[in-house]
Amino acid sequence: MASPSRFEILQSRHDADTINITCVASGVFPEPKVFLWKHPDAVNRTKLNDTSLADLGITMLPGYADPYHKRMLCLDGSISCVAGVRCVQITDLRVPSLVRNGSASHALLDCEYSLSQEESGPNSGLVVKWFFNDSPSPVYQWIPGKHPQDLDILKGRLNLDYKASNHKSTMHRALYINNPTTELSGNYKCVVSTFDDEDFMNKKMTVFGEYPP
Repeated sequence: MASPSRFEILQSRHDADTINITCVASGVFPEPKVFLWKHPDAVNRTKLNDTSLADLGITMLPGYADPYHKRMLCLDGSISCVAGVRCVQITDLRVPSLVRNGSASHALLDCEYSLSQEESGPNSGLVVKWFFNDSPSPVYQWIPGKHPQDLDILKGRLNLDYKASNHKSTMHRALYINNPTTELSGNYKCVVSTFDDEDFMNKKMTVFGEYPP
């Protein structure tokens, strides 16, 4: 039986000028986000980063690490604890761990993700990128409505017509690598982003062996 959902906001005061606020949720996924409302009728959202937090006089507890890789939080105004579906969320990353060199016609790396209704729209700024090893430049990029791009080490190595789905927001999310060879062994990172949110996941693929005689 699934655990019951529980939401709590805990606060403690260490001195006259400092209040620690903790947003707690159990039995739910994903982890909660904290929202600050400027006033009851606040509409415009403000992204929280280190600079904007400092401007608000908010400091993170020592040693605190954002579980979502320092993603900016969406804040609007009073304090509330929200646990719900994120705007962008990678739900599964399928990468073959081992591929024998020359034994397969292709390797398929698929990045499944979900989008909120707002992020599925044409003006969300949705971009899907794949990165190889530690390179800061993508080896693949797809913007819905445009043709996918193969870049760098994957230039000329992909089937850019492959569709992982028929949905306009996810159809070209995957890498279809033709005739994978040993130089393509490494870490593959999928990054899905919009103007308001971002998620990423990475896995390693090893291509081993020699070409057949």
